[in-house]
Amino acid sequence: EYHSSFCDAIPSSCIQLRNLILSAFPRSMLLPDPFTPQLKVDMLPEITKAPPLQPTAFAALPDRLRGDLDQHLKGRTRDGFLAELPATMLLPTTADMLASGTRFNVAAMNALVLYVAAS
Repeated sequence: EYHSSFCDAIPSSCIQLRNLILSAFPRSMLLPDPFTPQLKVDMLPEITKAPPLQPTAFAALPDRLRGDLDQHLKGRTRDGFLAELPATMLLPTTADMLASGTRFNVAAMNALVLYVAAS
């Protein structure tokens, strides 16, 4: 439930730690053996349940970007949306870039990926 907050807090250079958090599952859940012959993941009953998300999971996405993204996912893209998308993922100031160690707004990128997956 809190995976998006954790991923936003983990530095982008700590890929293994991020993967560890994203691959965690409840102790009560039994995962299928991935080496089972002819395993059909889309036929598992757990695939129909959406994971719980925090209401703030998409807070890092600007409202205008969310609106444009909704239009794009519905097939009514405005011209130039995909070309402009990478620029919207950049941090606004050099101080922010130096503080985070990257040019990109990692929280916005995580929210974008989660938003597209949830749509």
